[in-house]
Amino acid sequence: MKIQNIQYKIGYLIRIIIPISAIFTELIHNQYNLNLNNIILIHKEHPSLFFVEISGLAIIHFISSLKVKNTRMKNSNDKLSKVLKKSICSFIIIDLDGTIEYINYATKAVYGSEKTINKNIFNFATVKGTKLEECIRLAMSGKQVDLKMYKHISATKNDIRYLDITFIPFEKITENKYKVLLVSENKTNEKEYEEKLGKSFIKTINAFAKAMDARDKYTSNHSHNVKMISQLILSNMKLPEEEIQDIIIAAGIHDIGKIGITDIILKKEGCLNEEEFRLMKKHTTIGASLLSEFDNFKYISDIILHHHERIDGQGYPYGLKGEDIPIGAQVVCIADALDAMFSKRVYSEPLDIEQVRKELINNSGKQFNAEIVNIIINNDKLFKEIAYLTQENTYNMKDSIITK
Repeated sequence: MKIQNIQYKIGYLIRIIIPISAIFTELIHNQYNLNLNNIILIHKEHPSLFFVEISGLAIIHFISSLKVKNTRMKNSNDKLSKVLKKSICSFIIIDLDGTIEYINYATKAVYGSEKTINKNIFNFATVKGTKLEECIRLAMSGKQVDLKMYKHISATKNDIRYLDITFIPFEKITENKYKVLLVSENKTNEKEYEEKLGKSFIKTINAFAKAMDARDKYTSNHSHNVKMISQLILSNMKLPEEEIQDIIIAAGIHDIGKIGITDIILKKEGCLNEEEFRLMKKHTTIGASLLSEFDNFKYISDIILHHHERIDGQGYPYGLKGEDIPIGAQVVCIADALDAMFSKRVYSEPLDIEQVRKELINNSGKQFNAEIVNIIINNDKLFKEIAYLTQENTYNMKDSIITK
C-alpha cells in the first residue's frame, strides 16, 4: 500500500511541460518505455492517467475515466506500477533527512546498485560533497534542478557513467521543506558516441585550420605554434587536466573562423581599414559557431570566441574584462601574440626575446593576464623554449616553401 501511495504521488507531482492536446489525438494508442522526457499527469478535474513523451514520440498509455473514483485510482496505480517496473529511468524518493524511501527496478542498471532502501544518501561516498548533494538539498528547499551528462562513478562497479538527472520537490512536509524525487537516465552510450563523433570532428577542424594557415606563407604553422606555446604555458599553471586539454585543442583551431574571411583581407599588406578590420573581427564568432552545436565543445567554442578579448575590456567581440574572459581564452590570447611577435609577418619583422619581454611587461594587465605574463618572463627556460619553438618552425616553414 505504501508503494502504491508513492507511485500515485509520482504520477500526481510530475507536471506536464507541453500541452497534451497537441499530441494526444495522433499518438494516444502508442506504447513505449519511459525515458527522462516522459511525464505523468493526473488531471485535477478528470484524474485520468496519461504517460506522455514530451519529445513528441508517443503517449505511452491512456486510462479512460471510470465512473467509480476508487476503481479509477486503483487501475491508475496498477498501470503506473507496471510502467515504473519497465521504465529505463531510475526513480528514487528521498526523505528530508536523506533516507531513501523508494527505488524502482531500473535504479540498479542506472546507478549500479539497488541495495539502498532505508539508507542515507548523504552518507554515500559518491554523493557526499558532490554536485549531487547540492542539487538534492536545493530540491528539498523547493527548487527543481536538472543535471545534464553528470559524471558519476558507480560505487559497486567502479565504472564511469554519464547521467541526466532531474531533482523534483516531491512532497511538502513542512514550510519550504520537501521530499525529493530523483529521475535519472543513463546517457553513457550517447556520451561515448558523442565523444567519438567529436574527435572525428576535431580532426576535420584541425585539417581546415592547417589549410587556413597555408593560405598565407607568413602564417603557415601559426595554429601549430599557438597550440605548442599554449601547452608550454599550461605546463606551468595549475588547472584541471580536462580543462588543459580543451585549451590545447582550442589553441590549435583558434583561427578556424578565418575560413569565412576573404583572401583580399587576410593577405593584405599593410594596415586594414576600418571596414576591413570590422570584417576580420568576425572570425571569432564564425569560428565559435562551427563548434556551438556540440555540447562537449562549449568551453572550446568559448575560447575561440573570446581569444581576442583584452583584460582592460578593449578587445572584441564583446569587450569582456578581467575574470569575465575564460582563462583558456587568456592563455590563447598571449600565445597568439607571442607567435606574432617572434615571427615574420606581412606587417612586421620578428622581435628578439628582450623586445618581446618588454612588450609583455608593457601590456601586462592591459591586453594580457598579469599572472600569465609573470609565469613567462620569470621563467627563462620557458621563455627561451617559446622563442626557439616559433623561430624553428618559421625556419622550417621557409625551407619547405623553397623546396616546393
